Amino acid sequence: MRVLLCCLLASVTTTTLALTSEDLRQMYGASTNVVPRRDGTPNSESFLLSPNIKLNVQYGSDMQACLMTFEPGAPQQPEEHGEQLMSSTRISEILEQVAPADKRGEKPRDGSSGISCAGSIGIWFENYANVYIRHDIRCGEDPNSEKRVRVNFKREVCPKFEH
Repeated sequence: MRVLLCCLLASVTTTTLALTSEDLRQMYGASTNVVPRRDGTPNSESFLLSPNIKLNVQYGSDMQACLMTFEPGAPQQPEEHGEQLMSSTRISEILEQVAPADKRGEKPRDGSSGISCAGSIGIWFENYANVYIRHDIRCGEDPNSEKRVRVNFKREVCPKFEH
């Protein structure tokens, strides 16, 4: 009985973390690009969360998100050729919506988060029991430092994440 209860609890914990296409459409509106499976359900899709934040989602066979990638949207002005960055504050708010801190699970004790900067380019990662989050950042004091953020959900149906 105790084992069954633990299994059910673990199942509820992991399945409520990853979102479905329907969940994301309720949160962010219609998707801008859908790649369907043979049965018509989305294999992947994209959402424009704001003028400068695009979300690409790949789904597992259970129809829940396996990989979410946040990237800067297209430049506001065609003549803008500089590096496009996203607000770290806004990315944190979105991460709390798609992978709430209280559902990410425990951090392993093996130094499961960190930041490394090599000049102006850096990586900041957080490894939890249920999700791995990698931030590609521009190191420095600028609050708009996010170049790309990947959220990998750790479920059997999802591909293994790359550090």
